[in-house]
Amino acid sequence: MSSSAQRMRKRMGVDLDFRKKESQRISNLQKKQRESMNETQLKELRKKNREKVAAWRLKQKDKNKLKLSITSSGFKTPQSKGKAIRKLVDVLPVSPRKRVSAVCGLADRICLSLINKLDDNLNPVIVNPNL
Repeated sequence: MSSSAQRMRKRMGVDLDFRKKESQRISNLQKKQRESMNETQLKELRKKNREKVAAWRLKQKDKNKLKLSITSSGFKTPQSKGKAIRKLVDVLPVSPRKRVSAVCGLADRICLSLINKLDDNLNPVIVNPNL
């Protein structure tokens, strides 16, 4: 045997017309309840709704911050990021050692911690341990 809640969930998941009718029924019920409320109850309801909306907005803001921290690129599109990188690479010195030195100096100015390493071919590689 299934409970009435399970049957209700099953019907709501399958029948779109039922979902619309049910949401309309609930909104009508809430309207009737609001109409029968006195002034103090309405103020209380509005206060609770403001608190709910504020909490929801804060939650949405945290979600957006999390998305930004995961991508952490700061660019809207990959193309704009590539363009910025290309501009930086174009103005770097030709010498690999001077390139590494310039990038390390830039990292120091913007307070990034970079570690210089050499790969198997003795080419300098810059690794950021924070990523």
